[in-house]
Amino acid sequence: MEERYLKAMRVTAILLNGGQFVYSPIVHCHPMAVRHEMPKDHLFWLEYDQHMIGLSEVVYVLKMDGWETSKGVQSEIEFAIGINKQIEFIDDVNYG
Repeated sequence: MEERYLKAMRVTAILLNGGQFVYSPIVHCHPMAVRHEMPKDHLFWLEYDQHMIGLSEVVYVLKMDGWETSKGVQSEIEFAIGINKQIEFIDDVNYG
């Protein structure tokens, strides 16, 4: 979980430095979830994530190990498609 957080933070920083206004559920919530012993399961965060996707213009998906089998990521993609959000995939190896 910590490695995914650090990768997501790196890509978020790169996008922000490039002028993109981005929100990352992992980057923005992981430290709080750890520090305050909040649930880490997808169901706890589902409504929050869907609300944030609804406010977004584009949904970026960072293709790091496990993204294709992650219930949370797949649920977010399906939700975004269902509300006609643009989805862009980011290859993890381009941000090493």
